[in-house]
Amino acid sequence: MKIIDITIDVIKREVTDTGLDSDLGRFSGTTEQGLLRIYTDSGLEGHCFIGEFRRGGRALFNPILSVLKPELIGKDHADREWLWNRLRVLSSRRGITNNMWAPVDVALWDLAGKEANAPIYKLLGTHKYATEVYATYPPRHESAEGFAKEAQELINSGFRSYKIHPGVMSTENVIETVREVRKIVGPSVNLMLDPNCGFKFRKALQVGRALDENGFYWYEDPVPHYDLDAIKELSKRLDVPLSMSDQNPLQFFNSANMIRNQSTRQEVQLRNWGSQG
Repeated sequence: MKIIDITIDVIKREVTDTGLDSDLGRFSGTTEQGLLRIYTDSGLEGHCFIGEFRRGGRALFNPILSVLKPELIGKDHADREWLWNRLRVLSSRRGITNNMWAPVDVALWDLAGKEANAPIYKLLGTHKYATEVYATYPPRHESAEGFAKEAQELINSGFRSYKIHPGVMSTENVIETVREVRKIVGPSVNLMLDPNCGFKFRKALQVGRALDENGFYWYEDPVPHYDLDAIKELSKRLDVPLSMSDQNPLQFFNSANMIRNQSTRQEVQLRNWGSQG
């Protein structure tokens, strides 16, 4: 199948505050998201949504249509690896990031699934049909009591795993939160912590030791994603696996660099998580 056109349907919507950040109003306002459509000469279309639920996707629309679209027109829909190899050039010369490429990649896989009349997970290969899910909210508390209450509500709703976003709390308050949440939910619940790359090394280490003491399942983005020395040292000193990173603009290439330098042990986390479905 040859690609003959690519369009984006833009959808404007109001993001209303639902209480997640009632004090800050952080997630209110108008946002624009998109539906990417890749058309082929066979009549099949590949689809993918563009944009985060809060920030929208407007920043991605133009790079996809002005840079990636000309690369794709006339190509076979299955030429994904060729496009991956082009990504490094397009990144350095045209400013294309993984965030811009990802919706296109998903839409191409959508085409592959439709052509094969099979779900994508089967095309990628699978050995299981269910996986564990976890509950999380954006940072919306400033005390251990708030997070403990949140954790209890989620566990009462049926979740068995909970990830804490501590926001900008002090080291002492984060450690207190870790201990109080574990005390509330008991030893059988999987707990994770995600500071969104916001800690410096010393704070990340102190908090990480508290995670070890309280049997946390993983430690996500404790320090900036580009600080490989800090990431590697945290992996050495802590038992809790590090999960890095959803903020890296070139995840594919930098993840390979982390693996080469043995900066993280996130493969331990992924293997354990996969065994619980």
